[in-house]
Amino acid sequence: MITPISNIRDYFNTQILKIDADLLPWSEDVFGNNDESKAQSEKYYNLVIGLNTPEREDNNYWDELDITLDLYTLMSTDYVTSFDNAYNLAINVKNELINPINYGDMTVFNDILANRISPIEDSTNDNAMKISLNFTVRINYNFC
Repeated sequence: MITPISNIRDYFNTQILKIDADLLPWSEDVFGNNDESKAQSEKYYNLVIGLNTPEREDNNYWDELDITLDLYTLMSTDYVTSFDNAYNLAINVKNELINPINYGDMTVFNDILANRISPIEDSTNDNAMKISLNFTVRINYNFC
């Protein structure tokens, strides 16, 4: 039996921590409905594996999964530098995740596409920000 969801989660966690080992996973809710005010760290992330769209063309089958990665950070008194650092972190994480060298040996998924990076002010804390990254992970299947 294949386990694509666990493998995707493991891959994302490994690559994120390669970029910043101080980021802590925030997995109170697999749907991402976490109470940010309860976070015990200045930097943390939440991974949400969302919609799965199965596709077929001729005898080729694949799933496309929407993945959302939210990076949270507290801002220092220098908001511009804090914003730049958080945004740079998001770009570096994105680059690590989509690099085919990192997932080339994976047998579970075949491609990762980065769709969007969105910085968002945290509505619960004016000293915090969230940067949301959206990806599509493609899993190919061979039934023949």
